[in-house]
Amino acid sequence: MSIKNKIYFEASDWMLNNKIKTQWGFWEYSEKGYLDYKNFYTIDLKTKNTNSKLLDLIFQINTKDNQNWDENCVSDLIDALNYILYPQANCCSGGENKKFSAKELCEKYDERLKFEKLLKQRATAIMKKKIDDKQDNR
Repeated sequence: MSIKNKIYFEASDWMLNNKIKTQWGFWEYSEKGYLDYKNFYTIDLKTKNTNSKLLDLIFQINTKDNQNWDENCVSDLIDALNYILYPQANCCSGGENKKFSAKELCEKYDERLKFEKLLKQRATAIMKKKIDDKQDNR
């Protein structure tokens, strides 16, 4: 196996064990910064550029009627925001407000998702070639 293939394979193995999440309960992240709840409520995370907007979002969801929202919708939303935006590091570390670009943070997350997809495709191709080579040698 070439060094390049070995690096791809090892990175892919690491990514499989440290998969980037796109779903938290009924919340699902789609590329371009959108967080969707049960295909009926969509949040454009790119517009949430202040701590006030993030907090308003959390409290807004907390006051929704319970017929459409499950009991974990707020905690799942907070998990999603934590995973995508890393607010402790990017928005309010040490209890102090920080300037941040939610759009840039979502773009970085999208890049990680694309990189994970590329690594999986590369690892799959390498494994397929290994299997094919073994079968050809029989």
